[in-house]
Amino acid sequence: MLSDLLFRLRAFFRRKSMEAELDEELHAHVAYQVEKYIQSGLTREEAARRARLEFGGLDQMKEECRDSWGVTLIEALLRDVRYGLRQLRRNPGFTAVAVLTLALGIGGNVAVFSLLDTVLLRPLPYSHPDRLYMFFPVEAKSQRAMVASSYPNFQDWHEQSHAFQAMAAFHGESFNLTGATEPERLDGLSITPGLFALLGIPPLLGREFSSNDNPHVVLLTYELWHRRFGGDAGIIGKSIHLEGRTYTVLGVLPPHFHFPPDRWGSAPEVLVPVIPNPERGWNYLRVIGRLVPGVSEQQARTEMKGIAARLAQAYPNTNRDQGIALDQLSQAAVSDVRQTVWVLLGAVAFVLLIACTNVANLLLSQGATREHEIAIRTAVGATRSRIVRQLLTESLLLAGMGGALGVALAYWTLPLVASAVPQHTSFFTRVHDAGLELNSTVFIFTVLLSVLSCALFGLLPAWRTTKPARISGASLRTGRIRGALIALEVALSFVLLAGAGLMMESLVRLLEVDVGFRTERLLTMDVNLAGEKYSPA
Repeated sequence: MLSDLLFRLRAFFRRKSMEAELDEELHAHVAYQVEKYIQSGLTREEAARRARLEFGGLDQMKEECRDSWGVTLIEALLRDVRYGLRQLRRNPGFTAVAVLTLALGIGGNVAVFSLLDTVLLRPLPYSHPDRLYMFFPVEAKSQRAMVASSYPNFQDWHEQSHAFQAMAAFHGESFNLTGATEPERLDGLSITPGLFALLGIPPLLGREFSSNDNPHVVLLTYELWHRRFGGDAGIIGKSIHLEGRTYTVLGVLPPHFHFPPDRWGSAPEVLVPVIPNPERGWNYLRVIGRLVPGVSEQQARTEMKGIAARLAQAYPNTNRDQGIALDQLSQAAVSDVRQTVWVLLGAVAFVLLIACTNVANLLLSQGATREHEIAIRTAVGATRSRIVRQLLTESLLLAGMGGALGVALAYWTLPLVASAVPQHTSFFTRVHDAGLELNSTVFIFTVLLSVLSCALFGLLPAWRTTKPARISGASLRTGRIRGALIALEVALSFVLLAGAGLMMESLVRLLEVDVGFRTERLLTMDVNLAGEKYSPA
């Protein structure tokens, strides 16, 4: 199919030289046949007459050759496009309203799809993210999954598992950074050695933690390294002060590195080793593992189920009736925002349907003004399919212009969408790190959406406008169709209004909740003091 299309395109762009070659070849065949008839004893006039009868009209033969090249189809398509552009230029008011209506619908869908692509569709920025899994202890009776596990359980999982080639654990905490400049409260992360090897992301400078390091070593993010230490390349081995203690800098992480992904807190700026807690009932670590290549998820689940059963038997006081659930990291990271994003996309899809219904009504109205034109074209031999093709070409031009303007509107609104995302949420961290952009995936989505929109608003008006009853002037059924479209448009609008009304009601109720004290002119703040300097007594 692709080779045939390329052949047709080559033939179209080489049509002038091919026309000359075709004309020369046909005349050569005719001349050769004339000479054969002359040699058989006919006069030149009679030979020429018989050759013309044998070959038929040269113009007809040329047309058959052009059809075999596919040039006629491409030329007809270009004629449809040129005619469609002229037709749209003759009706600037209709064209402007239709294009703006489609641009609003398509632009909203493009902007929200860019958010969906950033939050849900893009793979996590780690090596082979499809093999990364989160571990969740599960209470057998209630089937309630817990987020964290204890350090001894993590060690047993790591030592007994063969389905996972590596495991690491982490938990979030905060640190006071002090030193030469003003103190600063930083979000941080405590991690076990090997986390970055598991993720497949080496530090930009230095190295990550090893099991032989003392607890007072630290990794800095690229952003903190530049902001507080001026991007000093000699930072490795130097000391900084966290929580009143001295930490030695072991490494600097790559730019735009973010872990944990999304739902497990703010992006950390400093990372320190985990302090092991020997109590098996103290659940404070989140565990991540990388599956061995070739091992299926079901095999891993079966193995972890066996490990959980052995631990429950060995430690009944803490692990009785406790299972282990696995969830792919890419799914676990967005589980709390997936539904929200799809709801947003559904809402803007309703807006696009309303826009397509509006444009379909406009096309049906315009069809009444083109009865004379369509009647003349039918009278001179144009088939219904030919006229439908022309009308669909005009609809596709409208959809293309609406899509182009919609992309421009989406590009303009993306910063507004990003700024509207609440901070300290799953949306914010992914949007902040990856960024909303109009990449190739979004552009492909825009093209497909424009074609789909053309089908939604163009097919019915084109088919109805070219119907014989329509051409003869009957408009009763067209009025019914327009009425049905208007009813559909109103119904879709009511769905959107009902959803917006319910959201507003929920917001009002939240604002009216009695918190038990007066909130006017009230300011709150957190004061974090280093435990080493201030006694709790």
